[in-house]
Amino acid sequence: MKHKHLLINAQVMQPIAEAEPLEEWLTKLVEVIDMVIAIPAKAVMVGDIGNAGPTGLVGLKTSHASIHVWTPETPEQVGKPCLCQIDVYSCKDFNPQDVLNYIDETMELYYCDYQFIDRDPIYGFKTLENKSIASDSFMEAKYELLIDRVKENIEVFKRLA
Repeated sequence: MKHKHLLINAQVMQPIAEAEPLEEWLTKLVEVIDMVIAIPAKAVMVGDIGNAGPTGLVGLKTSHASIHVWTPETPEQVGKPCLCQIDVYSCKDFNPQDVLNYIDETMELYYCDYQFIDRDPIYGFKTLENKSIASDSFMEAKYELLIDRVKENIEVFKRLA
């Protein structure tokens, strides 16, 4: 029996902003990773300041998947990447790349860190993958930020000279 756990900390450009579409997303995720639903997907809206957005979970015959999406709370946040935390645990093997591709296809992945763990009940936790993924637009934004900082430093050095 396997004990695989995928933890994803993602920033997405097209966040799912309502409970019902998130339930549909979770249901489709189960198909994507070739699992079987034991408890139907359920999602609710959370309205707490700083934690607003839909949160949901689905029970698998082999364990569970859960997600919380932080949606924009102010006009300044609209159009910027939104945080999305996803957790998939299963006693059946699955490919983390299938989950990452699904996130990208449905919510436009901007950046993410993920860890894929084998939670072996005898030998303990073993990290199978620990990676970051960045979109082209993320890399361009980081490049522009780096250029701006270099220009600022050049100006500082000019004033000191």
